[in-house]
Amino acid sequence: MRKQFRELSPLADAFEVLDSLSVEVSTESVGIEKADGRLLASSVTSPIDVPGFDRSIMDGYAVIADDTVGAYDDNPVELTYGGKVHPGEQPDIDVEPGHAVEIATGAVIPSGANAVVMVEQTSRDGEAIEVFRPVTPGQNVMARGADIASGETVLRRGDRLDPRRIGLAAALGIDELTVRSRPRVGIISTGAEIIRPSTADRLAPGEIFDINSFSLANAVTDAGGEVTIFPHAADDYDVITSTFNEAVETCDIVLSTGSTSASAEDVVYRVVEDMGELLLHGIAIKPGKPTVIGSIDETAVLGLPGNPISALMTFRLFGRRLLDAEANAPTVEAKLSVAVDSEFGRTQLLPVGLVESPGEGLLVYDVDKGSGAITSLAEADGFIQIDDNVNYLDAGEMVSVQLLASHISPPDVLIGGEFCPGVDQLLDRDGPSTRWLADGAVDGARKLRDRIVDIAGVNLGDDTLGVEPRNDIERIACFERHVVLAHRGTFGLGSLESILEQADVLGTTGQQTGLYHRLETLDTSASIRTFPSQQAALRAVTEGEVDAALVLEAVTDTDEFDTVSVMWEPFDILVDGDRREKPGVTRLVEEVTSFNTEMLDGYRPPGDTS
Repeated sequence: MRKQFRELSPLADAFEVLDSLSVEVSTESVGIEKADGRLLASSVTSPIDVPGFDRSIMDGYAVIADDTVGAYDDNPVELTYGGKVHPGEQPDIDVEPGHAVEIATGAVIPSGANAVVMVEQTSRDGEAIEVFRPVTPGQNVMARGADIASGETVLRRGDRLDPRRIGLAAALGIDELTVRSRPRVGIISTGAEIIRPSTADRLAPGEIFDINSFSLANAVTDAGGEVTIFPHAADDYDVITSTFNEAVETCDIVLSTGSTSASAEDVVYRVVEDMGELLLHGIAIKPGKPTVIGSIDETAVLGLPGNPISALMTFRLFGRRLLDAEANAPTVEAKLSVAVDSEFGRTQLLPVGLVESPGEGLLVYDVDKGSGAITSLAEADGFIQIDDNVNYLDAGEMVSVQLLASHISPPDVLIGGEFCPGVDQLLDRDGPSTRWLADGAVDGARKLRDRIVDIAGVNLGDDTLGVEPRNDIERIACFERHVVLAHRGTFGLGSLESILEQADVLGTTGQQTGLYHRLETLDTSASIRTFPSQQAALRAVTEGEVDAALVLEAVTDTDEFDTVSVMWEPFDILVDGDRREKPGVTRLVEEVTSFNTEMLDGYRPPGDTS
């Protein structure tokens, strides 16, 4: 059976349906040391006055205010020293007219006194104290209950507990709080192609490891839920029904991923419809159109897309709301680095990354690489929600970024351009946090031009391959890398020329733009195959798909491959002049330019021909 999406519900309607689902959970008492992030289940009233006594808010002297009338620099009032009061003790001193009692901040105001003169406005000589400023009754004194009065409501039901509110509870002598029990959330991943990471060392053709169960489990925990991951269910009606039955018995909310669309193989909506109530199937958002919302035996059910980044974004949009965690959902304001087109008529969720730009603040850039791209999951800090009546956002517009987790922050350094084993080794050291968008020299140069990345690694020499450079981009020579032609003994110890004459198929990588263009310049009649990485090109040599591959010496295994030298190529980094002084950029540039090339085979200082 195939279901057609004849009409998609607006996003506002989906929110309304979600809000109609009642997720009832119990309450529990927890010690305040374990209460961070929990939702308060009942309001808290203060059992005491705070402060519980009249206290001094200054170091100085407790006095009777009338005794200081007329005191000025050239006409000080002289009082008699009457003793000292320390914090934490009940004074046994009465302040008599004409006397002053030394007092520390936080100490109890002694009987008879009604004000405190700051120590800076006094001078003491033996038993004589001169006062140079008058004070009024109550000055520099916090009266009992002035901060919090006994019986006053200080924490409200539904407040999310954080260090501030927990500290307030501690100030009132409260060591336990009644909180909402964590909603029990069951996670069910579906799909015949899904394999749990712990069940197989290698994937068969067509199989993929289960991502959603684990990324969503952490997203649920971050939102305050308690997770149970159920056994994987293939796209089978009976198996999914059985798994849902098990989940609804013990969980307050069930999240499923995959099998939500309208094809004959997608059965989640049918299971929900048959077991309970299908409230909504099909929302006018992209991605997330086939999202399912329903209820089974009073358990809320949310069916999310199977694509990992789509699943995370739709959980952030709908799941946190269902968990009553939306108020605590992390959001930041940022500026678009480049213009964005959108599809008119559907709300778009666009995954984005964050980068800090001095003078501009937070910038966002598009990381959407299409359905199934796992790197979008790693590179996305959050997403922007583009309304259905908007089809274009201009560069420089401020947008609200819904972060995918509460602890996300932009990296210290954002790098684009060529992958380089030498730089990769540097990034493994303790240093600034980095993110590498290793998508080739041309894309790296473009991202630098568009102010997306801080630096870009290139091996293009002075050639920018059509990317218009900016005047404020600095080029720094780092080192030279040895380019070799690798094979598995197929050509013996033949020269480069003889290998090029004999080879039928040669491999290289399209992202290593420099390597690709070097291969084009070699005199060979062999056909050229491009691969997504140097490792993939070498694997093609091992599996006999190509005769040899043009790669960097640093990525070859000398026990498996024979190599013949092709050339030494320069590797430079381009640095955005406006971000040159970012601490992370400054440190990374210093490390790259001082890199010890002897640490890796196939590297040498720039210009070294020895």
